[in-house]
Amino acid sequence: MTIRKKKWLPLFLLLALLMSLSACHPVEIGNAAVAAGLGLEWENQEYTVSVQLAKPVDPSQPLPADQLPFEIVSARGATITEAARKSNLVLPRFPLWAQTNVFVMGENMCRHDAALFADFFSRNRNTRKSAIIAIAIGATPEEIMQAEAPLEPYSYPAIAKMLKIQEKQLGIYVPLTLGDFLFKLRTPGIDPLVPQVTLEKDEKGSFIKLDGAAVFKSHKMVGSLNERESRGYRWQTPGIIQGGIMDISSPFKGEKGLITLELTRSQAAIKPLLKDNKIIMEISLKAEGNYYGQDFSGEVLKLGMIKKIEETANKEIQHEIQLCIDKAQKLGSDIFGWGRMIEAAYPDLWQKINEDWPDLFSRVDTDIRVEFNIRRSYLTDSSFVFR
Repeated sequence: MTIRKKKWLPLFLLLALLMSLSACHPVEIGNAAVAAGLGLEWENQEYTVSVQLAKPVDPSQPLPADQLPFEIVSARGATITEAARKSNLVLPRFPLWAQTNVFVMGENMCRHDAALFADFFSRNRNTRKSAIIAIAIGATPEEIMQAEAPLEPYSYPAIAKMLKIQEKQLGIYVPLTLGDFLFKLRTPGIDPLVPQVTLEKDEKGSFIKLDGAAVFKSHKMVGSLNERESRGYRWQTPGIIQGGIMDISSPFKGEKGLITLELTRSQAAIKPLLKDNKIIMEISLKAEGNYYGQDFSGEVLKLGMIKKIEETANKEIQHEIQLCIDKAQKLGSDIFGWGRMIEAAYPDLWQKINEDWPDLFSRVDTDIRVEFNIRRSYLTDSSFVFR
């Protein structure tokens, strides 16, 4: 009698092994708490870990209107892991860290050394690399956590929504995931640029606001970009970008005011060139958009006038790009990834200059060319006439 081997037996054994590994640390649902956001700060040689936890809610007994739907727990420790686990000295539930999709880092920690938390995130299996990362400016991550976000129950997840919505509506900041942040930290020839959040105060209290972008050099935060400089960075991001607006001054004599243009799509092509033993970054951008409005009277949507609007838009976009480059070169931070582009185009040259690249980057020349075209004007081709 012959025994026939089952073809599915190795697959079954592999599946059983994977199931056993995934069940190494089972957590009862009644002993768990959903972590909506995680904040990290470093001060007085200690880490502070703050976590925003969703309150367990009985569907038959909803929370009163004056109660927040979350709890904030903070703990200190000599390491991030110790601080995170010390939260269970006051928390009777196990935080589900894998549910966290927003991380906010403190300015003190980032200016001191991003390596303080990068290693923790890179090896921790409970952190989502697709999570959005932001830097708290002028406030601690815990204070950002305590603030309100209009129409949203949780402040930290609201940050991710704000970043995604403003990119389509305003086109200022480029959201950054944890995975991309870690990649740029460990890759020569490119540095991270991280959106910043701060607190605005009014008579009703404090609320969260996006405010600038943190510039990193190597593994330390060295400065920030303002709104126009941040938009200048967005113009240069690889791939097709869509959404956003920009205001330009009226190019017509006797007409003072602003014209609003909406960006529908743009794409930048950036390549390094060698001329007379000098590196020149050639930046070519093609964009198109719509005429969205004006804050002055007068007919401007005529054939010859449209050309003037497009030329003014070209100059404004070029100016914003140059503002961003000037700031990055002043800070010595290659947030554009020019070093990686040089490595791809001239690998032999990169081998010679890569160690000195942080210094060489600040002296690289640029050649910026922009072509913006107006495609449509929405419901009317005529300016509004007052009678």
